[in-house]
Amino acid sequence: MKHRSLAGLFFMAAIVSLFLMPVLSGRNTAMAVSSPFIPFGGRILTSTYCIEGQWITVGPPWPGSFVFTAGSILYAWYQIFRPGPWALGIALPISITCSVPCPAGFCPIGAGLKIDKVGTSLK
Repeated sequence: MKHRSLAGLFFMAAIVSLFLMPVLSGRNTAMAVSSPFIPFGGRILTSTYCIEGQWITVGPPWPGSFVFTAGSILYAWYQIFRPGPWALGIALPISITCSVPCPAGFCPIGAGLKIDKVGTSLK
């Protein structure tokens, strides 16, 4: 019992020191942590259905080609399925090739980064 409470106390001290270390050092260490996500945002220029999901191209200010898959999170207003609305989101650095059925089986039509989360405007 004594070892368990000692181990718990040590664990709590380690957690507290991790949170106090940036404050005591006087540096902003949060900026040093890199994120795997890639931000994007702009008007949806094209929106095409493919076997893997919905392939969209987004215009400026943060343009790119992205794929909305079954694991992606879509926030209101759910307008990712047509061109025109504005989109703002983050994508993973995983390239997904979109393909559609064709006489030869499945033909690739494009590729984009996998969308993690995205929200759209109403119009």
